[in-house]
Amino acid sequence: MDAKTIAGILARRFPIKDDDPEAIAMSSLRDLLWGKGDDYLPNLCRTLDSQAIHDELAHRNASPPPDSPSAALWLFRLASPYDIPPEDYAVSPGRTFTFLDISGIPFVPGKLSYILIRDEYKVAFEHISSMPRQRCGGVTICGQPGIGKSLCLYYLLIRRLLMGLPVALQAVRETVLLFLESGTYAVHDADILNFLPEDTWALVDSGLSVNQPAPFLSYPSSPYFIIQAASPRPGRMDWQKYKHAKMFYMRPWDWEEIVSAAPFQPSEVPLTLMGLRFVYNLFGPSARECYMLAEDYAYTSQRVSDVKKYLRSMQQISLQQILDDLDSAPQDHISHQVFCVFPDSESRLSPRHDFLTRYTGRLVLDCWVEKDAKRLNELRATFSRVRELGPAFGCLFEQFAHTTLSQGLDGSISELPIALKQIHYGFDTGTRGATYEVHFGPRTTTIFDMKNFPPPSDTAYYIPVRENQATFDSIIIHNGRVTLFQVTVGRTHDVSAVGLNQLEQVLPQPSYDLIFIVRTGQRCSGVVPDGWRSRLRLFVMEIKDHTE
Repeated sequence: MDAKTIAGILARRFPIKDDDPEAIAMSSLRDLLWGKGDDYLPNLCRTLDSQAIHDELAHRNASPPPDSPSAALWLFRLASPYDIPPEDYAVSPGRTFTFLDISGIPFVPGKLSYILIRDEYKVAFEHISSMPRQRCGGVTICGQPGIGKSLCLYYLLIRRLLMGLPVALQAVRETVLLFLESGTYAVHDADILNFLPEDTWALVDSGLSVNQPAPFLSYPSSPYFIIQAASPRPGRMDWQKYKHAKMFYMRPWDWEEIVSAAPFQPSEVPLTLMGLRFVYNLFGPSARECYMLAEDYAYTSQRVSDVKKYLRSMQQISLQQILDDLDSAPQDHISHQVFCVFPDSESRLSPRHDFLTRYTGRLVLDCWVEKDAKRLNELRATFSRVRELGPAFGCLFEQFAHTTLSQGLDGSISELPIALKQIHYGFDTGTRGATYEVHFGPRTTTIFDMKNFPPPSDTAYYIPVRENQATFDSIIIHNGRVTLFQVTVGRTHDVSAVGLNQLEQVLPQPSYDLIFIVRTGQRCSGVVPDGWRSRLRLFVMEIKDHTE
């Protein structure tokens, strides 16, 4: 049969119904975009630079923290968005972000009109386009809940429509919309297969309405190449064994991506940089969580309480079992506020797990490990296999450093000169001054509130309460001087003026010593606030890795 005859058959058997406004809207979108080519894509987009986005949000202030927080707002007795140093929520100048108009797609979650075209979406498009079809009949796009798996599908849809290539979309259980050169069709059975061109992409949004692809999409002999957006819950990916499908794990959002998309979020309360950063420090790279919690103090406090309760309830469950169950847990399960799914550093086909943030990692140590040696060893064994220096590695090294320093330590510290570097003063552990031998005697670990410092004692090893979001990790009184420790595994670490100002309010001193605790051989550099450079003495101390 010729193309005209096939088009007539399709129109008669699989028409778009007059009482289906969503299908009608998608048909109109297909008519607008079909075959116009990638050169037309900029006409659907807005491009903003990071400075413009920053300026739009920078004038907004978060709601002031309550003067007398109620029990429901307990978290904000200890910290608030106003405690976040401005340098922590800055964005890099010169970076541009492109937003795609998806207002014509009625299935997009969250009532969004524009979505950020993440680099991840472009990587996914190129990866899927290059997959060998003779050995693979589909792919499931996975990743952390709230990462934008569904939004990636709609980016892929628009790219295929612009290229004039056959594509199907299943966003509701009952119907699959099929977009061909001859038009748009609502299909619901296998009768369509005889009329399909090869390599028809079938985009399946597995969420509340759709569990897994419609059966006729996943027949082994069907010409559909399935691209499913889903969390790997039971029943959602049974189709993979029939199509020899692969996985594709997406990277989480970075801070600047979260900031860039904030102006496009439908929110009753305007989002602020300080509010977003406060939640990002707690619960990390889930854009959806940041936008949902950023200006809701009661909800944020409750979320922290829920995480602690969950971790204590899981003490009799092995960490490996918790991580295994993570993949099958519903997207709103509390475990997703503790752990994060990343692609392996060497392949998008397999995942790795880490803590969402250093804060949630500290909560695991406090509430799940809770000084149990067996659980601590399991935690170390599990995350020693992680090749990237993420939150888990940082938390375990920090815990090791706290134990080492509080039990007493003889070692050497090297002075770090503070020098002008371009426009800022800073330090670099590769440039050192005099070296001194030091003895830190054993001290009693004491958890304290940065906003209410106890009378100082030279026999205490002070650790700020987790929720303070303090900008240093511990304090001791050493030889009559207030000495701060900053444990870091990163290559950069800026000294925060806000943190020092907070400390000065509760423990005023003419000057302070700040010792960076790093792994043996590690190099680190950072900026020192101009107003504090004459009141700080910086040192570096190297200790062995906690994995040694």
